[in-house]
Amino acid sequence: MNKSLLLHLLFGISALLIYSTLNAQNDSSPYMLTSKAETQKRIDDYLQLFKLGYTEKEIFEDLGNVNFLIENYDTAVFWYEKLLDITGQGELNSNYYDRYQFAMQKAGLKEGNAKLKEKDWMAMIREDYQLNTGNSNTISNPSSTELAVLAGLPSITDDSYSDPADHILAYDPPMAITNNGNTAFFAWAIKQKPLYGIFSKEQTVYKIFKATKRNGSWKQVTQVAVCPKYASALHPTVSPDGKRLFFASNMPGTFGAYDIYVSDIGNDGSISSPKNLGEKVNTAKNELYPNVVENAMLTFASDGRKGQGGLDLYAAKIGRSSLSLAVNLGNPLNSTRNDYALLINPDKNRGYVMSNRSGAQKAVQQIAFTYNEGDGKAETVFAEDQFMEILNSEIKTGYSNTVFDDQEP
Repeated sequence: MNKSLLLHLLFGISALLIYSTLNAQNDSSPYMLTSKAETQKRIDDYLQLFKLGYTEKEIFEDLGNVNFLIENYDTAVFWYEKLLDITGQGELNSNYYDRYQFAMQKAGLKEGNAKLKEKDWMAMIREDYQLNTGNSNTISNPSSTELAVLAGLPSITDDSYSDPADHILAYDPPMAITNNGNTAFFAWAIKQKPLYGIFSKEQTVYKIFKATKRNGSWKQVTQVAVCPKYASALHPTVSPDGKRLFFASNMPGTFGAYDIYVSDIGNDGSISSPKNLGEKVNTAKNELYPNVVENAMLTFASDGRKGQGGLDLYAAKIGRSSLSLAVNLGNPLNSTRNDYALLINPDKNRGYVMSNRSGAQKAVQQIAFTYNEGDGKAETVFAEDQFMEILNSEIKTGYSNTVFDDQEP
C-alpha cells in the first residue's frame, strides 16, 4: 500500500473513530449533548493537529487547554477525559487533573470546590508548557495558543470584537514560521481602551506577535509594532525567503475595512514600517488571509470585487518592489460561498483550498487539488487556467507608497 493511500486511510479511520465516539457520548453523557457544529469542530480540530504530526497525548492536552482558556468547559472536559483515558488517573499531571475537575464543576457535572476556584489557571498552563514534555517549548512547530501561553498573554473570551461580515475570524490560518524554523508570527486578541471616550469599555483588537527560537527552545515572544494600538493586525504570513511579512489590517489609511500590507524583515529581525499594497490588491471592502508562494505569487481572499460569491481567492505576481494586478482565480477554485485561503506546495504541484462551500456556514473544509504546469489542467480535482497564467505573468506595477508611520507614544 503506498504512503499516500495509507495516510488517507488513517485520516479517514481517525475521523470515523472520533465521530463514532462523539455520537456515542452524545447519547449517554449530559455534557456531551453537543450540536452537530461543535461535534464537527472537534473532529476538525483533532485531524488538523494529527496531520501536523502531533501525538494523541499532545492533541488531547492542547485541545483541552485551548477550550479551557476560552471557557468552553464542556469541550475541555471532553478532551481532558480523552487524555485521562490514555494516561490513567494516577499518571495524569496534577495540573491537568485540577483543570479537568474545575471544568467539570463549571459544566455543572460536580459540586463546587473553593480550592479549585482560587487557582491561577493561566500560570499553571504556562508552567505545563515550560516542562520538558511533548508540549514543551522545544516543539518544532508550536501553535499560537502554546506561544501565547508561554508569553503569558491573556485569553480574550468575550464577544466585543465585531466582525459584521463574519469573515475575519472564520478561518484560523496556519502558524507563519520562517523556513529556518527559528521565527514564528501569530495574531492574538488583546484588550485596548478606545481612542475616544474616557469612560468607554475596553475593546478587543488583534495584534501580531513574534516568537524566536534559541537553542532549540521558544522563549522570546514580543509584539510586532505594525499598526496603531487602536487598530488590528492579523493573518500574518512570511515570504519563503524570510524577508517580508504580509498581513491584514484595518489601520487608518486603508482603502476599505481590511487591507493587505507588507513589511520588510531585516537581517537582525527588525520589522520595517508597513506598506499598503494599494488598489492593485485592496478594495473598499475586505482583503484577508495573504499567502506567498515561492517569493513570486501572493494569494489572498477578497469580498470587494465581483466574483463567485462571498470571499473569493485572488492572486498577484510580486517582486521586491513591484506588484501585478490581482486576478480572480475563478471556478472551481472559488465557489458561491466563502473561500478563505489557497495553500500551495509547488514541489508536488498540489494545493488546498480552505472553504465553507459545503453549505455549513461555520465549517471550513480543506479541499485538495493538483495542477499540471505543462498545460494548466488538473490531474485530479481542479483545473484552473488562470492559476498557471498568474505563475507565468510579468511584473508590471509598483507598490502603493502608502506607508504607516505611528506617532502614538
